[in-house]
Amino acid sequence: MKQSARIHIAKSGSLAVVVTMHVNEDGIWYESESPAVLRGPLTAEQLGGAVVRAMSATAQRSKDLRTVKMSDWPSYRASGATSVRNFEQEFISLAIDGANDANLVAVVTGAPEIDAELQVTSSVSTAFPTSMGECILRVYEACRDRRV
Repeated sequence: MKQSARIHIAKSGSLAVVVTMHVNEDGIWYESESPAVLRGPLTAEQLGGAVVRAMSATAQRSKDLRTVKMSDWPSYRASGATSVRNFEQEFISLAIDGANDANLVAVVTGAPEIDAELQVTSSVSTAFPTSMGECILRVYEACRDRRV
């Protein structure tokens, strides 16, 4: 099974929310109810370690998502943002997904804003958490600063 996590990093760099992704019996991915909150200054070692732990917790779990509201979004609630809209504006969201079922390589993808047409994507070995954290920081900075 491919492992997956999301990390939402404040544009200020002062806070990150790392969350495991699970998949239900219908094949729909959703966030775990228990995200980790990291406070800045954020380091590559800290980010990479948290993401590796989150990815390793990926599982198939039964969950009915028909009644879930946007305000129930676990990462939003953990962030302390005043509204979902504020969260989406003040945080850059990155997806970290195993490239295949072996999960030896992760693909890190981010975008400067929610509905951006262009995305920044990179890949990194999952064997070295600090390298993964460095890759996450590079993708985050490219999205935040809108330059590669």
